[in-house]
Amino acid sequence: MEIVKLENILAKVECSSWEEAIISAGELLIKSGYVTEKYVDEMVEAVKQLGPYIVMVPHVALAHARPGDSVLMEGISVITLKEPLDFGSEYNDPVKIVIAFSATDAGKHLKAIQDISKILENDEKLEMIFNASDSKIIYNIINDID
Repeated sequence: MEIVKLENILAKVECSSWEEAIISAGELLIKSGYVTEKYVDEMVEAVKQLGPYIVMVPHVALAHARPGDSVLMEGISVITLKEPLDFGSEYNDPVKIVIAFSATDAGKHLKAIQDISKILENDEKLEMIFNASDSKIIYNIINDID
């Protein structure tokens, strides 16, 4: 099962702030036609308003915003950061991987989280994703292709 498309994965992205990291992951969703630019702004604004709640597990940020008119279709993107970044999470910083996702309604939002949890439940896979030098390797790890 393909959880994330190859064109929605970038490895070793250089970012200087958490905002830039979210925008980088969000731009992949825009390019694939999943969301508008407004959605990416909403992802950044959510963290500014609610704090670093998107860093739910060590070293991984799950960037998202509410379903709404800025979401065109469901999608997931993944970037790894060249250098880990602090998002302001006391327990789970620094972030090494940013997973952005969009959903058109609450049910699909939950489905996206279930798909993403398949990535997050394996610490060894997460470490392999972070250490991967290119998108194809990450694609194969996430989608469980040998």
